[in-house]
Amino acid sequence: MLNWSFMGKCSIQESLALQNYLFLNNKSHILFAEHYPVYACPKNKYDEDLWRKTPTAKELRMLTLIDSRGGSITYHGPGQIVCYMILHLPTFGIKGVIEINTLIDQTLKTYLKEFNISARKRSSPTAAQGLWVIGSDR
Repeated sequence: MLNWSFMGKCSIQESLALQNYLFLNNKSHILFAEHYPVYACPKNKYDEDLWRKTPTAKELRMLTLIDSRGGSITYHGPGQIVCYMILHLPTFGIKGVIEINTLIDQTLKTYLKEFNISARKRSSPTAAQGLWVIGSDR
C-alpha cells in the first residue's frame, strides 16, 4: 500500500519542492493538491506551444515556467485536484509507459474509491489522459 497525502490549496512550487524531497529520499508517495491559478509550461516549450491566441494580462501573470516538467502547457486552478505520483518504478516491476499508465489508473481508482468516487477512462482514449469522474465526460 502506498502512502498518500492531500496538500490542500498550495502553489505549484510548494508541491514541486515536496515531490523533489520524496524523490531524493527514494520514497514512493502519492500527493493530491489544489493549486492557485497557474499555467505551467516547460521552458523548452515556451516559444512553440505557449499561445495559440494573444494572452490577456491576467493569463500572463499566471504563467509559471518549470524546467523539470514535461509535456505542454497545462492550467491548474481552484476546483481541480492534481495527483502527483512519486514512485520507485523498479519496486513495482514497471518497464514501460503502458505499465506506468495502468498502474496510475489502478492506483487512482483505488484511492478515489475510499471517498466513494467512481472514475473511468475517457470514452475516446486519444481525447485525454487520466481518469474522469463518472458522468463528467465533457
